[in-house]
Amino acid sequence: MSKTLAHLNYDQIEDVMQKYYAGEKISNLLHEYQVTATPSAIVSLFPPFTHQDLFCPYCEAVNMESKRKSRSSGSKTLAVPTCPECDHKDAENCRCSFCVSERKASLEKKNNIKRDIIHKTYSDKEAVCANIEDLTFQDALYLLSLVKHSASEDLVFVDPFNVQKPILAPTFDIQKSIVEELESKGLINVSLGSDIDAFAFDEEDTVLRGYYPTRVLWELLPNMTICEKNHYLRALRKRVSDDWTELWRDQISSVWREITKNECLEYYCYLIGQRNIPLPEFGDKTHAVFDDLLNYFSPSQVCSITWQAVRDTMDYMVRDNLPKYRVKTMFIGAIQRKADKYRAEGWEAHRAGRDYNCPQSVISCAFFDTFMQIGKEYFDKLAPPLNEV
Repeated sequence: MSKTLAHLNYDQIEDVMQKYYAGEKISNLLHEYQVTATPSAIVSLFPPFTHQDLFCPYCEAVNMESKRKSRSSGSKTLAVPTCPECDHKDAENCRCSFCVSERKASLEKKNNIKRDIIHKTYSDKEAVCANIEDLTFQDALYLLSLVKHSASEDLVFVDPFNVQKPILAPTFDIQKSIVEELESKGLINVSLGSDIDAFAFDEEDTVLRGYYPTRVLWELLPNMTICEKNHYLRALRKRVSDDWTELWRDQISSVWREITKNECLEYYCYLIGQRNIPLPEFGDKTHAVFDDLLNYFSPSQVCSITWQAVRDTMDYMVRDNLPKYRVKTMFIGAIQRKADKYRAEGWEAHRAGRDYNCPQSVISCAFFDTFMQIGKEYFDKLAPPLNEV
């Protein structure tokens, strides 16, 4: 009991509390019972309520207690029941040492079950790397680019979604395609040592639904020793430097276009984001427009046309006081109309330099520097027609 109320007997304290919660003026109570305290502090002097039928689950024969609450706090006049010995609270978020320990043990048990499910699911999917002779041109480019981008020193792991510049590929879509292609060929694999939170389970945590590609650990050339990995990569680099098969040559134009299109999309995203406009979805229409542009313009020209179209659309938005959500659907149409105008009038589109905010990605450098050996010239070159070099 508070020392401030020590001069009062049990019945008097009960009277004070009854009158307090009945709404009697606090200053009158302090004067009547000779209590030295501020009006706001009187409730803190009241003895806690003892729950006669509620015991602490951890302390033997100890009743739970509740502090009295201010009458201004609402209809409830008691706080959460608490053990006076161990501070256990009758609540889900109890932070007593016993509850913390129990939750930790429960989480560990649940994680062990999840880990078993992960092992059972992925240990049966033992990756077998494709033979070098069976790799496509695209496979070779993807693998060597990823190794250059983020392979660990011991060649155990790679991090394809690492956003530190230079990034692996200009857009998330092509990064995802790289991962999916390399995984399908057994060249990378989900590591069983990945964090449990990198996997998605059902609501009961008993069925593994999948994994988050950006959060799992990716093993490079799984089931190979470091010597075998080095030998595999040296052999692949040698094949790149030798004469290519006809099949490889047939894939050059499609890879060229895919990389440059995604570079143009990256720049398009940058321009829109720079103006604080919500990014539109890149559906079939957007891809078709940029695919068509690259039939007639170099990447540098496409970027110039895109910049002009975005600028003009923003001017139109300001002039007509249009909301941003309406403008975001207008950009791709403006780009197409601007390109059609250049073609119809026979104008030569300006060749824009690469914006430093969109530096060349690792896969672009690997393709144009190592594979094609033309360097930065490609940015001002027209993409070769499909199946032609």
